[in-house]
Amino acid sequence: MPQDLFTIQKSLVELRQKLIGSKINRIIEPDSDEILLTLFNGKVFNLIISTSAKYCRVGLTYLDKPSPLTAPNFCMLMRKYLSGGEITGIDTLPNDRIIKITITNQNDFKEFNEYFLYAEIMGKYSNIFLTANGVILGSLKTTPQTLEGKRLAMTGSIYTPPQSQNKCDVTNKKQVLEVLKTYNGENLDKFILANFSYFLFDFI
Repeated sequence: MPQDLFTIQKSLVELRQKLIGSKINRIIEPDSDEILLTLFNGKVFNLIISTSAKYCRVGLTYLDKPSPLTAPNFCMLMRKYLSGGEITGIDTLPNDRIIKITITNQNDFKEFNEYFLYAEIMGKYSNIFLTANGVILGSLKTTPQTLEGKRLAMTGSIYTPPQSQNKCDVTNKKQVLEVLKTYNGENLDKFILANFSYFLFDFI
């Protein structure tokens, strides 16, 4: 099943524990909508990033999928910049289903550069962007615009996250209580979906 913000936050705890400091040994694009990274951090891990409209997700998998005989363009781009690199950070953008993976790697001049892999887990709009210095180097889905034309997402343009839904920050107890006070007996499911991205069960 696809990930929501709650499951993303929980899964990132495991990903940080296992993958921070790991080296990228292999990068493949087994399907047109997913990337598989083979990582080593004392143990071998397979990190899958899927942009499937139905099964979009970021997580570990035991499956070792075969690599196509000819690597697609985005896969080749990732290999150029990320092969041998070290994962130094795994975060989410505030209150959004966007996972940011930070990778540090050396270039041909032995200089260390920082790259960011953004996995946007947003149903049919899911995508993966590789950026450096805020500029998009490439993306898995190469349509020039995303989210029904509301955002420019082309190679060479500045990476801009999708427009925020302005939902309540569930880590802010005061803000949560203020929003809950506005509930007037309407449909509870719709109220929660309209105002909250996810819940923390240990919030109170």
